[in-house]
Amino acid sequence: MFTGDFMSKFFKMLKCFKATLAIGILACICGCSGESAEERTDVKEKITSMSGYSCEAEINVKSNKGQNNYSARISWEKSGKYKIETKSPEILKGNVILFDGKGLWQYNPNIESKISLSKTGGDFDGKSKIFISEFMKSYLSGSDSSEEEVLFGGKKYNVLLANVGGGKYFAYQKLWIDVEEEVPFRLQTFDDKNNTVFSADFSDFKFDSDFSEDEFLIPGLNAD
Repeated sequence: MFTGDFMSKFFKMLKCFKATLAIGILACICGCSGESAEERTDVKEKITSMSGYSCEAEINVKSNKGQNNYSARISWEKSGKYKIETKSPEILKGNVILFDGKGLWQYNPNIESKISLSKTGGDFDGKSKIFISEFMKSYLSGSDSSEEEVLFGGKKYNVLLANVGGGKYFAYQKLWIDVEEEVPFRLQTFDDKNNTVFSADFSDFKFDSDFSEDEFLIPGLNAD
C-alpha cells in the first residue's frame, strides 16, 4: 500500500509535470502565432513596396449571361505601366491590353491590329479587379478592412478583405495570401449579394520582376 508521504510527493510531481506541459504548449502556440503574423506583415510590406510583379493568372468572370474562363500573363510596374497577355481561350490567344505610361492599347498579333483605347492614359474595366496593387490601395485606406486566417486545401492562407464601394457588382474584394509560399494566391471580387463575380488565381508569382526594355511596348507602335 502506498504511504501518504509517497502520494503527496506523487501529486506534487504530477502538478509540476502539468505546469511544465502547459508552459511548453503555450510557448509553442505563441511562437507559431508570432511567426505567422510576421510572415503576413512581410508579404503585405512586399506588396506595398515592390517595384513591380509578374505572374500567371487563371481568371473567372461571371455575369447574368453565364461565366467565362481565361488564362493570362500579367506584368505590372510601379510606374503605372501594365500588360495583360491572354493565353486562352485559343480565339483570344496573344491578345494584349497594355498601358505604356502614356496611353492604353489593345493589340492582337493574330490580325496585326492595334487599337488606342485611351491616348490620355486611362483605365479598363478589369483593372481594379485583377491587380493586387489596386486592391492594396483600398485595403490600406479603408477604415473597415479586415483579415482572417483560413485553411483551404490543406494550406494556410491569410485573407484580406477590403470594401471598395464600387456599386452593385463591385462591393468588396478579398486577397488570399499563401502563408507558406509568402505570395498572393487569389483575388476575388464580390457583388452586394456576396456572389463572386470575378476571381483570379495566381501562380508563378514574382515580386520585383526584372522586365526587359520592350516589356511594355507594342511592336510597330512608335511607328504610328
